[in-house]
Amino acid sequence: MRLLQSDIRGILIYSSDPVAAKSYLNDIRKKSIPFVMLDRSPAGYPVNVVTCNNHDGAYEAVEYLIRNGHQHIGFAAYDFHLSPEVDRYNGYSNAMTNASLPINKKLLYLDKELDYDVLSGQIQAGEITALFCTNDKRALEVLEQLTSRGIRIPDQISLMGFDDFESSKFAKVALSTVKQHFDVLGYESAKLLLEISEGNSYGNKKVMLPTNLVIRDTVKPI
Repeated sequence: MRLLQSDIRGILIYSSDPVAAKSYLNDIRKKSIPFVMLDRSPAGYPVNVVTCNNHDGAYEAVEYLIRNGHQHIGFAAYDFHLSPEVDRYNGYSNAMTNASLPINKKLLYLDKELDYDVLSGQIQAGEITALFCTNDKRALEVLEQLTSRGIRIPDQISLMGFDDFESSKFAKVALSTVKQHFDVLGYESAKLLLEISEGNSYGNKKVMLPTNLVIRDTVKPI
């Protein structure tokens, strides 16, 4: 990394592939440069990281769908290799299990490319009534693709996202989602980096920020 050749006090890292990042994280550690990872981190590799409570946010979203009568709830990932998406899947899975609802593997869409023809068929056959998407980017794509195929949201399927992008409230159907506070994440990450760079913080810390449910128009009770 070119950064390692310069005189820097610390690094904030938002990685597109935390597993692959291990190679340069090792180099950063060897040079004793303080760093904090934002949102995601490599599994089994202790680092300072600031993230939202992905598990509980997803759990709350799926629990809300269940309270509204949904039992056939699917899960749609986007980048399933990332730790936040795995945590959100675990939240989905635990909410289903704790409600004594089976997890249907046919309703798990874990690949980057989602087969919308298959999903549309499941909706029309009544095999799925709600879909929890691991982020708003996926949810908005689902909304666009399904409506273009004549699927009515939320009449035929309820839809839930995660992140609360600004565009989510202005979608064709305003998206129900889980809000994570990106401004707070940035602030807490910079705060932690200052603490460790000044020698006021020891050991690897994981700061977990709360989320909250935002209900708009894509969820309808059964």
